[in-house]
Amino acid sequence: MEKFFITNPNLGVLWMTLWNELVRIKEKIPDEKGDDFKRTYIRTMFSFIEAISFQIRQVLLLREKKNEIQLSFKDVYILSEKSYDLNERGTINEREKSYPFTRMLKYTFRLYSKIYQKEHVYDQYFSKNGYSKLLDLYKIRNSLTHPKKYSDLSDFNMESAYEVLIWYKDLCSHILYNDLVHDELEGF
Repeated sequence: MEKFFITNPNLGVLWMTLWNELVRIKEKIPDEKGDDFKRTYIRTMFSFIEAISFQIRQVLLLREKKNEIQLSFKDVYILSEKSYDLNERGTINEREKSYPFTRMLKYTFRLYSKIYQKEHVYDQYFSKNGYSKLLDLYKIRNSLTHPKKYSDLSDFNMESAYEVLIWYKDLCSHILYNDLVHDELEGF
Protein backbone atom coordinates (compact mmCIF):
# COMPACT_ATOMS: atom_id res chain seq x y z
CA MET A 1 0.00 0.00 0.00
CA GLU A 2 1.94 2.98 -1.30
CA LYS A 3 -0.49 5.79 -0.47
CA PHE A 4 -3.01 5.65 2.34
CA PHE A 5 -5.00 7.89 4.66
CA ILE A 6 -5.08 7.78 8.46
CA THR A 7 -8.51 8.47 9.94
CA ASN A 8 -7.54 9.07 13.59
CA PRO A 9 -6.52 12.75 14.03
CA ASN A 10 -3.87 12.22 16.74
CA LEU A 11 -2.35 9.29 14.92
CA GLY A 12 -2.45 11.15 11.61
CA VAL A 13 -0.79 14.32 12.92
CA LEU A 14 1.98 12.39 14.65
CA TRP A 15 2.50 10.20 11.60
CA MET A 16 2.78 13.12 9.17
CA THR A 17 4.91 15.30 11.45
CA LEU A 18 7.50 12.64 12.20
CA TRP A 19 7.39 11.07 8.71
CA ASN A 20 8.03 14.48 7.09
CA GLU A 21 10.87 15.08 9.55
CA LEU A 22 12.42 11.75 8.56
CA VAL A 23 12.13 12.67 4.87
CA ARG A 24 13.85 16.03 5.48
CA ILE A 25 16.64 14.41 7.51
CA LYS A 26 17.19 11.69 4.89
CA GLU A 27 17.60 14.35 2.19
CA LYS A 28 20.49 15.89 4.14
CA ILE A 29 22.38 12.65 4.78
CA PRO A 30 24.23 12.34 1.42
CA ASP A 31 25.40 15.97 1.57
CA GLU A 32 26.93 15.75 5.03
CA LYS A 33 30.40 14.47 5.74
CA GLY A 34 29.73 13.48 9.36
CA ASP A 35 27.22 11.13 10.90
CA ASP A 36 25.10 13.80 12.65
CA PHE A 37 22.08 13.44 10.38
CA LYS A 38 22.36 9.65 10.34
CA ARG A 39 22.20 9.57 14.13
CA THR A 40 19.31 12.04 14.11
CA TYR A 41 17.48 9.92 11.54
CA ILE A 42 17.75 6.75 13.63
CA ARG A 43 16.66 8.48 16.84
CA THR A 44 13.74 10.16 15.06
CA MET A 45 12.74 6.88 13.45
CA PHE A 46 12.40 5.26 16.87
CA SER A 47 10.44 8.27 18.11
CA PHE A 48 8.13 7.72 15.14
CA ILE A 49 7.70 4.00 15.91
CA GLU A 50 7.09 4.62 19.61
CA ALA A 51 4.65 7.49 18.99
CA ILE A 52 2.55 5.55 16.48
CA SER A 53 2.49 2.47 18.69
CA PHE A 54 1.46 4.61 21.68
CA GLN A 55 -1.40 6.15 19.70
CA ILE A 56 -2.62 2.71 18.68
CA ARG A 57 -2.77 1.77 22.37
CA GLN A 58 -4.70 4.96 23.10
CA VAL A 59 -7.22 4.11 20.38
CA LEU A 60 -7.73 0.67 21.93
CA LEU A 61 -8.23 2.14 25.40
CA LEU A 62 -10.72 4.71 24.09
CA ARG A 63 -12.68 2.06 22.20
CA GLU A 64 -12.80 -0.09 25.33
CA LYS A 65 -14.05 2.87 27.35
CA LYS A 66 -16.79 3.48 24.75
CA ASN A 67 -17.68 -0.26 24.86
CA GLU A 68 -16.79 -0.66 21.19
CA ILE A 69 -14.37 -3.49 22.06
CA GLN A 70 -13.87 -5.76 25.07
CA LEU A 71 -10.48 -5.85 26.75
CA SER A 72 -9.45 -7.86 29.77
CA PHE A 73 -8.46 -6.09 32.97
CA LYS A 74 -4.87 -7.19 32.30
CA ASP A 75 -4.94 -5.66 28.81
CA VAL A 76 -6.29 -2.35 30.13
CA TYR A 77 -3.63 -2.37 32.84
CA ILE A 78 -0.78 -2.95 30.37
CA LEU A 79 -2.17 -0.52 27.76
CA SER A 80 -2.55 2.26 30.34
CA GLU A 81 1.15 2.02 31.24
CA LYS A 82 0.42 2.73 34.91
CA SER A 83 1.29 0.88 38.08
CA TYR A 84 -0.47 1.13 41.41
CA ASP A 85 0.71 0.79 44.97
CA LEU A 86 -0.54 1.60 48.46
CA ASN A 87 1.18 4.34 50.41
CA GLU A 88 1.62 4.70 54.18
CA ARG A 89 -1.78 6.41 54.53
CA GLY A 90 -3.54 3.51 52.86
CA THR A 91 -4.34 5.39 49.65
CA ILE A 92 -3.45 4.37 46.15
CA ASN A 93 -0.46 5.87 44.37
CA GLU A 94 -0.45 5.80 40.60
CA ARG A 95 2.85 5.80 38.71
CA GLU A 96 3.95 5.71 35.11
CA LYS A 97 4.99 2.22 34.13
CA SER A 98 7.23 1.62 31.16
CA TYR A 99 7.77 -1.69 29.46
CA PRO A 100 10.70 -2.67 27.26
CA PHE A 101 10.27 -1.22 23.77
CA THR A 102 10.29 -4.49 21.83
CA ARG A 103 7.88 -6.24 24.19
CA MET A 104 5.41 -3.37 24.11
CA LEU A 105 5.65 -3.08 20.33
CA LYS A 106 4.84 -6.77 19.87
CA TYR A 107 2.11 -6.64 22.53
CA THR A 108 0.44 -3.62 20.90
CA PHE A 109 0.29 -5.19 17.45
CA ARG A 110 -0.55 -8.67 18.75
CA LEU A 111 -3.52 -7.31 20.74
CA TYR A 112 -4.75 -5.11 17.90
CA SER A 113 -4.41 -8.04 15.49
CA LYS A 114 -6.30 -10.36 17.81
CA ILE A 115 -9.18 -7.89 18.28
CA TYR A 116 -9.53 -7.19 14.55
CA GLN A 117 -8.81 -10.74 13.28
CA LYS A 118 -5.49 -9.88 11.66
CA GLU A 119 -3.29 -12.43 13.42
CA HIS A 120 -2.08 -13.71 10.04
CA VAL A 121 -0.76 -10.22 9.22
CA TYR A 122 0.92 -9.99 12.62
CA ASP A 123 2.53 -13.42 12.17
CA GLN A 124 3.68 -12.52 8.68
CA TYR A 125 5.37 -9.27 9.73
CA PHE A 126 6.89 -10.39 13.00
CA SER A 127 8.40 -13.48 11.43
CA LYS A 128 10.00 -11.40 8.66
CA ASN A 129 13.58 -10.26 8.44
CA GLY A 130 12.33 -6.70 9.05
CA TYR A 131 11.61 -7.42 12.69
CA SER A 132 15.07 -8.92 13.30
CA LYS A 133 16.57 -5.84 11.62
CA LEU A 134 14.48 -3.66 13.93
CA LEU A 135 15.96 -5.51 16.93
CA ASP A 136 19.50 -4.98 15.60
CA LEU A 137 18.82 -1.32 14.90
CA TYR A 138 17.30 -0.87 18.35
CA LYS A 139 20.65 -1.87 19.87
CA ILE A 140 22.31 0.75 17.67
CA ARG A 141 19.73 3.35 18.71
CA ASN A 142 20.52 2.58 22.36
CA SER A 143 24.25 2.99 21.66
CA LEU A 144 23.57 6.32 19.94
CA THR A 145 21.44 7.52 22.82
CA HIS A 146 23.82 6.26 25.54
CA PRO A 147 27.28 6.12 23.88
CA LYS A 148 30.11 4.51 25.81
CA LYS A 149 32.81 4.85 23.13
CA TYR A 150 33.30 6.73 19.86
CA SER A 151 32.37 3.73 17.69
CA ASP A 152 28.89 3.81 19.29
CA LEU A 153 28.35 7.09 17.39
CA SER A 154 29.48 5.99 13.96
CA ASP A 155 29.21 2.23 13.50
CA PHE A 156 25.88 1.61 11.72
CA ASN A 157 24.31 0.92 8.33
CA MET A 158 21.70 3.38 7.05
CA GLU A 159 20.25 0.89 4.56
CA SER A 160 19.05 -1.20 7.49
CA ALA A 161 17.39 1.88 8.99
CA TYR A 162 15.55 2.60 5.74
CA GLU A 163 14.45 -1.04 5.48
CA VAL A 164 13.17 -1.05 9.07
CA LEU A 165 11.15 2.11 8.50
CA ILE A 166 9.54 0.64 5.38
CA TRP A 167 8.86 -2.60 7.28
CA TYR A 168 7.13 -0.63 10.06
CA LYS A 169 5.14 1.52 7.62
CA ASP A 170 3.96 -1.60 5.81
CA LEU A 171 3.14 -3.35 9.10
CA CYS A 172 0.98 -0.40 10.18
CA SER A 173 -0.73 0.02 6.84
CA HIS A 174 -1.64 -3.69 6.64
CA ILE A 175 -2.68 -4.27 10.26
CA LEU A 176 -4.60 -1.00 10.56
CA TYR A 177 -6.15 -1.30 7.08
CA ASN A 178 -9.92 -0.70 6.90
CA ASP A 179 -9.94 0.71 10.41
CA LEU A 180 -7.44 3.50 11.08
CA VAL A 181 -5.95 3.36 7.59
CA HIS A 182 -7.83 3.53 4.27
CA ASP A 183 -6.97 3.59 0.56
CA GLU A 184 -8.76 6.86 0.14
CA LEU A 185 -10.00 9.61 2.37
CA GLU A 186 -13.59 8.88 3.36
CA GLY A 187 -16.19 11.41 2.32
CA PHE A 188 -14.28 12.67 -0.73
